[in-house]
Amino acid sequence: MVMSTVSLTASAGRSVFAVILNYRSMEMVLNCIAHLRSSDCSDMHLVVVDNDSQDGGVEELKQKEPGVTVIESPANHGYSAGNNIGIRYALDHGATHILILNPDTEVGPVFLRPLLEEADRDAAIGAVTCKVINKQTGAIYPSGAHINPWFCAVVPLDAVAVERRQSVTFISGCVMLVKAEVFNAVGLLNEEYFLYQEDVEFSSRVGQRYSMHYVPSVSILHHSGGGDDLRSYTPLYLFYSTRNRFLFYARRNAVWYPYVLAVSSMNVVLKAVRILLDGRWMSEMFPRLQLLALFDGFRDGVLLRTHRNFRY
Repeated sequence: MVMSTVSLTASAGRSVFAVILNYRSMEMVLNCIAHLRSSDCSDMHLVVVDNDSQDGGVEELKQKEPGVTVIESPANHGYSAGNNIGIRYALDHGATHILILNPDTEVGPVFLRPLLEEADRDAAIGAVTCKVINKQTGAIYPSGAHINPWFCAVVPLDAVAVERRQSVTFISGCVMLVKAEVFNAVGLLNEEYFLYQEDVEFSSRVGQRYSMHYVPSVSILHHSGGGDDLRSYTPLYLFYSTRNRFLFYARRNAVWYPYVLAVSSMNVVLKAVRILLDGRWMSEMFPRLQLLALFDGFRDGVLLRTHRNFRY
């Protein structure tokens, strides 16, 4: 049953846009939209940005969901650039709140109301996120967490904290509801990153001006991500996650760079050992590609390269 959302948007002076990025995953996009339609945000403006998929998915979407705004990017410039296209569209069309949502997510019947209520509870709150559950394993994904520069990583909330509404220093690009004023104040997603770690960099900028909140009373399902376990350590994930760790943590200042180099070196070695020891189930070719991507990412990170590597 579709729930009324008049009190969520029009009567409250809100204009909520959802931005969903597609790259050859139209079946998931349609499933994501179906769940949004059946939730408490059925009248939200839906914007799908296609990152030059060239697989016929856009035509299918236009036919099945004529009420959705579809924007076709002429090229695939990555996660940040693709979402920025949708964010700019939403800002240009009067959005007060913008929801960034991964296409491989499924929201429940009650989703938007608690997030909007939390976001608008205090003018100091700039963005909110919710609990995200891995659909395959049932594990809780670190959608709200804390950036730890000493680990050069995002540290998840523990088993107790993950059930508590709280302020966090990191919100995942998987699902984030952001006030439009935040983008105007701190800028959009950093397109240097192409893919991975861009939400860490964005969270750090938001945190300098606003607070960010995690709302565990709302939960959504998420299909497996790029780095959930060894089987999803794709060359794409390994290259960009390794390189982009340097782009965020090593550029803090010149003094910090040697420390990040040491921590990243250890991380690369441990990942390489794990790939070699646990990769026996894979083809002989795949571990080689994994290792190549891992070391390419480390090299480009050390050199602080920001251009896209078209091998991945």
